[in-house]
Formats: sequence, C-alpha cells, structure tokens
Amino acid sequence: HSECKGFWGRGWTAVAMLKHAGKDHTVKDPKDAPAGIGFAPPMLTLDDGTTIAQSNAIAAVLGKKLGLGSDDAMKEAKLQQYVADAGDLFDEIMGGKDADRLNRWFTYMDGHIKANGYFAESGITFADFAFYPVLWLLECKQGKQKCEGVTLPAKLAAWKGKMEELPVVK
Repeated sequence: HSECKGFWGRGWTAVAMLKHAGKDHTVKDPKDAPAGIGFAPPMLTLDDGTTIAQSNAIAAVLGKKLGLGSDDAMKEAKLQQYVADAGDLFDEIMGGKDADRLNRWFTYMDGHIKANGYFAESGITFADFAFYPVLWLLECKQGKQKCEGVTLPAKLAAWKGKMEELPVVK
C-alpha cells in the first residue's frame, strides 16, 4: 500500500478511470487518509470532502461522477454486480482455484459482453475498468506457469484487446 508507486493494487481502477476522464487527481499515502474511513486502501475523497473506502463502492461512485455509469437504476445495479463478480473472480484466481472453475467464471462473464464489446450497451463504464485487473492478474499468473488451462472466451478476449487500446491502459 503506497501512493501507487510501483504497486497499484486495488487503486488501479480509480486512477485509470480518473485518467481516462482527464480529471486531475492526487494519490496520497494511506497514512494521510482520515481516521476511521475504511480498513485498508483504496480510499477516495470526493470534491465535496466525502471520503469512502472499498473498491466496489469507489468504482460505482466515481463511475457515476465521471459519466462512466448509468442513469437507469437497474442497469447501474447490473454494473455493480459485474464489479462484485470481478472481485470474486480475482479472489478465486488468487486462491488457486482450478482451471475448470475459472473457465466457468470467464464463460459466465463473456456472456455479459454486449454487441459493442463492453459490459454496457452505452459503452465503456466503471465495470470495464474494474474488471480489467482480473485479466491482468490472470496474465501474470500464467506468466508464472499458473492457471494452466484457463482460456478466455472470444468476446472476453476481444474486450481485453479493446481495453488495452485505451491510452490509460497502454
């Protein structure tokens, strides 16, 4: 846990969204966070002074503020579900789950990619930014000869390629 210097951890999603939206931001050391806000980084202080913690909440709130969410409550709830799914899948990869289980997860997520190549018909959203680190983790694990036999279905592989074309991801 640092100022995203050398280690991004769960802070990547928020920083990537802010950079994508062209918003000025400052990443501070966790010791500078207000007391009692959250158990661990990341934490986010908004323009009005409100500080929140937890990756899922940060992604949704920041997504709304940056125009990377939905004004439709049910579509917004679905995006929040994908963020929670990303967190669960991240934990399963870290926990060393077998290829069959991980492939079922990726097939499930592949089924949620829309015709435009993103998780929402409206285009890129906070769910896309929150899910990208899952695929980065998988790539890192496979680079260390782990997660053998795990493959990305076609739409998810194309989505990954699309995300990697974003300047903020490059």
